Amino acid sequence: MRPEDIQAWIEVMESRPKKVYGQLARFMLMTGTRLGEATAMHWEALDLKRQMAKIVRTLSWDHHSREPYIQDVAKN
Repeated sequence: MRPEDIQAWIEVMESRPKKVYGQLARFMLMTGTRLGEATAMHWEALDLKRQMAKIVRTLSWDHHSREPYIQDVAKN
């Protein structure tokens, strides 16, 4: 994404009624996590003191039904 696209995306996400979307967008930008990785995380996977996150599962969507589901394995 171009810097101006990133800023526009953050602004749109922060303008949503639920503030968690803006926080999620900033987290993804700062960590490089993919959407499925960031949305499937548990707080226990974050070590803020050491600035580490452990990705152990992902959120995905069924291509036909559009229903979300958790995969208990990460891509890498």
